[in-house]
Amino acid sequence: MIIGSGQIAKAFLPVDTEDVLIFASGVANSKCKDKNEFIREEKLLKKNLELSENKKFVYFSSCVLSAKDYPLNEYYLHKQNMESIIRTKSDNYYIIRLPQLIGNIFKEHNTLFNFLYHKIINEESFFIYKNGFRYVIEVSDVRLLTTQFIYKMPPRQVINFANPYRYSIFEIVNAFEKILNKKAYYKVIDKHDSYYLNLESMKELIKNFSIKVYFSKKYLEEKLKKKLI
Repeated sequence: MIIGSGQIAKAFLPVDTEDVLIFASGVANSKCKDKNEFIREEKLLKKNLELSENKKFVYFSSCVLSAKDYPLNEYYLHKQNMESIIRTKSDNYYIIRLPQLIGNIFKEHNTLFNFLYHKIINEESFFIYKNGFRYVIEVSDVRLLTTQFIYKMPPRQVINFANPYRYSIFEIVNAFEKILNKKAYYKVIDKHDSYYLNLESMKELIKNFSIKVYFSKKYLEEKLKKKLI
């Protein structure tokens, strides 16, 4: 059972099953300040928690909540609240915390990769942080890791899924420039925006169950090529 119609929801359609409820209808924009959107998700979450009594309940949150001393805006505080509700109301939950998602890049969307693609392809100027770093993961790898995790591991768990290599914003922009063969026009803001993740639980999962996910420094460029070429 899948709740939602976005990139993550669509990625799980091939493995949809009645014994698992995939909640993928949350607020997607990390810059969102609309309380109505937060209330909408909370109401939908509570409704589906009641319906999922005999199902595994999978919720997608943010890796930022695992970072130490990272300032939490209204979106991240909302995610924190959603996790708290799940812990209180479910005994069969799996909370998956994700970084920047590589999905359908051509679609106009509020994710970093979609933003950069459209700015670069349209030769529009944009701002980037001098000391900005991001973890990434491709949506099909989210599906593979999640399906293995919920069937191999006991419930009531929270885990981070991300490629362990942390990319600077310059590396991400350069990857787009190389693949698209187009120059990016940007101005640099002297600002720090980064965090570090502990991904040992994910690494153990991959190792113990021989999951075919191949993370490396080249991961970003390899995934972007498959999306864009």
